[in-house]
Amino acid sequence: MKLPDIDKAEIKESKITQYLLSTTHRAGKSKAAFFTRFGFDADHWEELAMALRQHAHDNDITLEVKTAFGTRYVIDGPLKGHRTNDG
Repeated sequence: MKLPDIDKAEIKESKITQYLLSTTHRAGKSKAAFFTRFGFDADHWEELAMALRQHAHDNDITLEVKTAFGTRYVIDGPLKGHRTNDG
Protein backbone atom coordinates (compact mmCIF):
# COMPACT_ATOMS: atom_id res chain seq x y z
CA MET A 1 0.00 0.00 0.00
CA LYS A 2 1.25 3.47 -0.87
CA LEU A 3 1.19 6.44 1.48
CA PRO A 4 -2.31 7.98 1.35
CA ASP A 5 -2.53 11.36 -0.40
CA ILE A 6 1.22 11.49 -1.08
CA ASP A 7 0.67 14.28 -3.59
CA LYS A 8 -0.74 16.41 -0.78
CA ALA A 9 2.05 15.59 1.68
CA GLU A 10 3.72 18.60 3.24
CA ILE A 11 7.33 18.31 4.33
CA LYS A 12 8.10 21.40 6.36
CA GLU A 13 11.48 23.10 6.27
CA SER A 14 11.54 23.18 10.08
CA LYS A 15 11.02 19.39 10.31
CA ILE A 16 14.09 18.86 8.15
CA THR A 17 16.39 21.64 9.35
CA GLN A 18 15.51 21.53 13.05
CA TYR A 19 15.12 17.76 13.37
CA LEU A 20 16.27 15.47 10.54
CA LEU A 21 19.40 17.48 9.74
CA SER A 22 20.04 18.98 13.19
CA THR A 23 23.31 17.85 14.76
CA THR A 24 22.17 19.21 18.14
CA HIS A 25 18.60 17.88 18.41
CA ARG A 26 18.39 15.17 21.08
CA ALA A 27 16.47 12.71 18.90
CA GLY A 28 17.43 14.08 15.49
CA LYS A 29 21.22 14.13 15.65
CA SER A 30 21.56 10.43 14.80
CA LYS A 31 19.27 10.97 11.82
CA ALA A 32 21.36 13.98 10.79
CA ALA A 33 24.49 11.83 10.89
CA PHE A 34 22.80 9.32 8.59
CA PHE A 35 21.46 11.85 6.08
CA THR A 36 24.66 13.93 5.91
CA ARG A 37 26.60 10.79 4.90
CA PHE A 38 24.55 10.89 1.71
CA GLY A 39 25.27 14.55 1.01
CA PHE A 40 22.17 16.17 2.46
CA ASP A 41 22.58 19.38 4.46
CA ALA A 42 20.35 22.00 6.08
CA ASP A 43 21.35 24.70 3.58
CA HIS A 44 19.80 22.60 0.82
CA TRP A 45 16.95 21.08 2.83
CA GLU A 46 14.71 20.92 -0.25
CA GLU A 47 16.87 18.11 -1.67
CA LEU A 48 16.04 15.88 1.30
CA ALA A 49 12.37 16.84 1.08
CA MET A 50 12.31 15.81 -2.60
CA ALA A 51 14.16 12.54 -1.84
CA LEU A 52 11.70 11.67 0.94
CA ARG A 53 8.73 12.42 -1.28
CA GLN A 54 10.21 10.27 -4.07
CA HIS A 55 10.90 7.51 -1.54
CA ALA A 56 7.20 7.48 -0.59
CA HIS A 57 6.18 7.39 -4.26
CA ASP A 58 8.52 4.49 -5.05
CA ASN A 59 7.99 2.23 -2.03
CA ASP A 60 5.12 0.69 -0.09
CA ILE A 61 4.19 1.21 3.55
CA THR A 62 5.61 -1.63 5.64
CA LEU A 63 4.20 -0.59 9.03
CA GLU A 64 1.36 1.64 10.23
CA VAL A 65 1.21 2.70 13.89
CA LYS A 66 -1.43 4.85 15.56
CA THR A 67 0.11 7.37 17.99
CA ALA A 68 -1.14 10.28 20.09
CA PHE A 69 0.12 12.56 17.31
CA GLY A 70 -1.57 10.72 14.46
CA THR A 71 -0.66 7.80 12.24
CA ARG A 72 3.03 6.97 11.79
CA TYR A 73 3.93 5.21 8.56
CA VAL A 74 7.13 3.28 7.94
CA ILE A 75 8.26 3.00 4.33
CA ASP A 76 11.21 0.68 3.73
CA GLY A 77 13.31 0.83 0.59
CA PRO A 78 16.24 2.66 -0.96
CA LEU A 79 16.47 6.42 -0.54
CA LYS A 80 18.18 8.19 -3.40
CA GLY A 81 21.04 10.17 -1.85
CA HIS A 82 22.45 13.44 -3.08
CA ARG A 83 25.95 12.02 -3.61
CA THR A 84 24.97 8.57 -4.77
CA ASN A 85 22.36 6.93 -6.91
CA ASP A 86 22.38 3.85 -4.70
CA GLY A 87 20.49 5.44 -1.79
